[in-house]
Amino acid sequence: MKSQSKSETEVGAGPLRKLKADRSTLWIMIPVLMGIILLLNLSMPERPALPTSADHARWLDRDLRPHISLAFDDPVPFMGWADDALADHAISTRRMGTLIWVRIDGPGDWIQQPWPGQPRAAAALGTLDLAGWDAVVNRIIGIDGASPRSHPQFAYQALAARFESAMARTPQAEPVRLFEGVQRTLKRELNGALDSTATALPLLERMALENLSPRWNTQLADAIQSITYNEFSTWQTP
Repeated sequence: MKSQSKSETEVGAGPLRKLKADRSTLWIMIPVLMGIILLLNLSMPERPALPTSADHARWLDRDLRPHISLAFDDPVPFMGWADDALADHAISTRRMGTLIWVRIDGPGDWIQQPWPGQPRAAAALGTLDLAGWDAVVNRIIGIDGASPRSHPQFAYQALAARFESAMARTPQAEPVRLFEGVQRTLKRELNGALDSTATALPLLERMALENLSPRWNTQLADAIQSITYNEFSTWQTP
């Protein structure tokens, strides 16, 4: 009887040991699988937070209203072509210095067509075909000259322009408090400039035309934030 009982116990213990082994393997595999999933998520391509940079061209691939802007010395040939070829697109213009930006609203499926003219710069917002964007970039002829906005003193100049305007509106305000308010407002505006179509497109156009860094707006915001009122007052003193 003892022998029979021992045999039955051993027979019954076999599946139990197997079940314990399976559970042990499962607890080992769970973190391994979680690690694989995390690795796959990290390796998935993401839309860039900063504009794609080429010579006199900036493209921000973000879920905003799509636009393509081209800067011309003379936009008439392009506009003449666009009147027919892009009749279903809203087109507007904006002058920047001696150049005129032609803004084409909507998808950029037309950019590989044989449109006339050579733009000085190009800016784009929203999802585009990469091959089409390359075709635009290859047609850009650029413009000479360094941008004054890349100069270290530009942060002071930007502050001064906004500060003097605020002082003119509120001459009784305490200068230090007014300066701090202007500083905060400028920093907030610059850091959020790429978050909406209304502000992103003009910024991309400026970046493209003057070959500014894709981080130019946030770098300027940091530079403005670092300036003290005493430093600003000293800079303003002739």
